Amino acid sequence: MPKFRISWGPEEFKETLAAMGMPRAFDENRADFSNVTTDEKLHIPHLLQKAFVGIDESGTEAAAVTPGLGGGLGSPERVAVDHPFLFAIVDKTGAVVFAGQVMDPR
Repeated sequence: MPKFRISWGPEEFKETLAAMGMPRAFDENRADFSNVTTDEKLHIPHLLQKAFVGIDESGTEAAAVTPGLGGGLGSPERVAVDHPFLFAIVDKTGAVVFAGQVMDPR
């Protein structure tokens, strides 16, 4: 298992979410949060995102989520990762929680 640490951000994320289909939440005149508040002008002016993934022999740390690797895994297999690679952290349902690439694993 290669050891690495990657962090990203903080980056403004509202343009990304707006492009994914929720532009009204960021528009002061069009946002509608009437199901959760009586404040008619409530909107999201800024939204920052920061992500972190760290993997080492102790396990995986991803943002605020820190799952353990568990016991009874047998002997670790040696893998030389001396070239760029992709990684994904997948939950029990198979959904990808984090994904990224390491271009220079030194």
